[in-house]
Amino acid sequence: MTAGKSGAGKKSMKAVATDAVREKGAAGKAARAKDSGRAKALKAALKEVSGERPRRNVEPVVASAKLAAKDRQELRGYVIYLNDEAKAQLSRLAIDQRRTAQDLGVEAINLLFRRYRLVEIA
Repeated sequence: MTAGKSGAGKKSMKAVATDAVREKGAAGKAARAKDSGRAKALKAALKEVSGERPRRNVEPVVASAKLAAKDRQELRGYVIYLNDEAKAQLSRLAIDQRRTAQDLGVEAINLLFRRYRLVEIA
């Protein structure tokens, strides 16, 4: 008998690899659960701040955010990345004002254009 192959309590390479995959899967589940918990906490905070639950299928006060499909084809998207706090604040503001984040973004861009003495065309 050779020294490495026999012996109680030693795992095969396949068993070690299987254990590593299980540990990685458990870590992934824990991370997803953490993200889910953070999302739930954000929703609860938004509900608390707004004083009411955001209602779905409610028409916004400003109709300009609702664009027809043909109008939207003429527009181009522009992505702006925000940290979690700024994104949450923008969401709360949109709920409080009963407007969409799109509509608030257009207003913000026009204000920026005005500040630099450009034509407000957004």
